[in-house]
Amino acid sequence: MDMISLPHKQQAVLGLVNSIVGSALTALGLVLQQQCQIEQQREQRSFGVKGPIESSALLAEPRYLIGLFFVVLGGASSLANDGLLPQSTLAPLTAQTILYKSLLSRWILRVPISRMHGFALVTMSVGMVIATLGANLDDGVYSLQALLTMFEQPPALLYTVLAGLVLFVFRRIIKHYFENSFNNWFGLAYLTLASGLIAGWTGTLIKAVVEISISSLSSNTGDFKRVGTYCLAVLIPWLVSIKLKYVSIALAHFNNDIFMPLYQAVVIACNAVCGLFYYMDFDIMGTELSSSDVDDMEAIGPHIVPLSDDTYDISFASSGTSTVATHSNDDDLPGSHGSDDASGVPVDVTEPYSEPVPYPTPTLPCPTDPSDPSDPPDPSDLSDSGGYR
Repeated sequence: MDMISLPHKQQAVLGLVNSIVGSALTALGLVLQQQCQIEQQREQRSFGVKGPIESSALLAEPRYLIGLFFVVLGGASSLANDGLLPQSTLAPLTAQTILYKSLLSRWILRVPISRMHGFALVTMSVGMVIATLGANLDDGVYSLQALLTMFEQPPALLYTVLAGLVLFVFRRIIKHYFENSFNNWFGLAYLTLASGLIAGWTGTLIKAVVEISISSLSSNTGDFKRVGTYCLAVLIPWLVSIKLKYVSIALAHFNNDIFMPLYQAVVIACNAVCGLFYYMDFDIMGTELSSSDVDDMEAIGPHIVPLSDDTYDISFASSGTSTVATHSNDDDLPGSHGSDDASGVPVDVTEPYSEPVPYPTPTLPCPTDPSDPSDPPDPSDLSDSGGYR
């Protein structure tokens, strides 16, 4: 069964479980790689060798390769989640990697957890639980046309323009009032905000490409043959390169313990906001019907769809039956007991109902001779109103 045919609740549960497993694998892989790096540094110091660790030495370590494999699996899990959960729901769940990495570092690397660090982890865990309980877990299936329509909505365009304008103003302020230096509080704010916004846009495009792939493979939409799909895909590495540039500049001016917590918090917030504006994750007043609404509407039936001027397709969702009915004049409409299908067999459109409503039996006029009930009235003696002349 592919993920498109999964009910929304099962799809949401699968996405949450996949998020937990993927984050745990990523955290474990990072800890194993860090453990190998620490051991290689100790070995180099014992021989008096200074400088960075050679990549060939790390790749020769089985644990490092296992850790790299786990990181790749975690990335694949995160990619699959883009087709299972809304972007605004995935945003807070990414903090699981930080939580698991801290706990695994304490267990494997013997890295102590300070009180402040522990308080931050507890607060983060509570925030993730609250965000998950109140999150929108219904993720739609989007084709390229649907995505472009949503991205062109006024809220999405307004957010894009305002975010770009804020970055432009921040950059001009740094250039004119801080002598183009990032080594200050305003530079930290700019680098954090810029890298977070770009990370949110990157997540939006990655989810878009995943959704297009799913809809193309499951519904044969033909979006792989359209230029728009590849335009969205090409933007992803471009945005990633810009984000990495901002992150590297920030790490060159600020300590890792200062920049990374701010960066991760802004990334989570920007991904949630992108899900809100681009995918309308919280648009409860939207015009798009959910699958449950469609199922409820289809249960009413029957559905009469005109195929031509005198041919109709009549289907019943409750019984699963469908037939084609024809009529020759305006009085013989589909739904009457006299309608015939294409094979000439009478169609009883009251089939889905338990008991058809009986028609009232017409009352004949009194016979000519009341004493003889078998004597029927002469039609010539009846007027147009049904009485005697």
